[in-house]
Amino acid sequence: AVVSTQSTGGAPGNDGLPGMDGAKGEMGPKGERGDPGVDGADGPPGEKGMPGQKGLGGIKGQKGEKGSSGEKGDRGNDGECNIDDFYPCNCDTHVVTRHSQSETLPECPAEFTSLWTGYSLVFFEGNGYGLSQDLGDAGSCMEDFQLMPFMQCSASDVCRHGVRTDKSFWLAANQGTDFMSKPMNNIDEILPHISRCRVCMGTKFIVTRHSFKNL
Repeated sequence: AVVSTQSTGGAPGNDGLPGMDGAKGEMGPKGERGDPGVDGADGPPGEKGMPGQKGLGGIKGQKGEKGSSGEKGDRGNDGECNIDDFYPCNCDTHVVTRHSQSETLPECPAEFTSLWTGYSLVFFEGNGYGLSQDLGDAGSCMEDFQLMPFMQCSASDVCRHGVRTDKSFWLAANQGTDFMSKPMNNIDEILPHISRCRVCMGTKFIVTRHSFKNL
């Protein structure tokens, strides 16, 4: 006869030692995109960039409203008006001529500048025409004394002095006259009898007043 026997299970054994690493498996399929990570800390400042190109000009703005009137300024300093030999004066100037009726040159009025000196011409006549000189104007003071201070010029561009019956009249100096003496024919003899004059320029206006009496 056969007798069957059944053994009862024993108690679990102890864990075995870790086995050796297996061979590297094949790369698996690409996983799905993960969620965005947390912002990292601020990095250090970057280097300064190159200057950019100049921008286009903007559109002209509209005209603004008129501003209010400003306060009245302070009074400026008084200007100076002096005669300059090289640059014109920026103010009114006046010319006056003085005659000494002597051999001595007259002086200019105060604050006037001398322009030239000469001899006092009153009137001259040439070629039948006469022309008087205002003793207050510069034309009455000739720089050089000439018996005939003018000339006659023809159409052929030829000029001559003292033609026909030309005459000149000069303001006399206060010299004693000897009517018995011979006529003078030398300029050196005539000059002491001609009044001297001076042309002056200044910024003051010249006014002449007449009293109609001896005062």
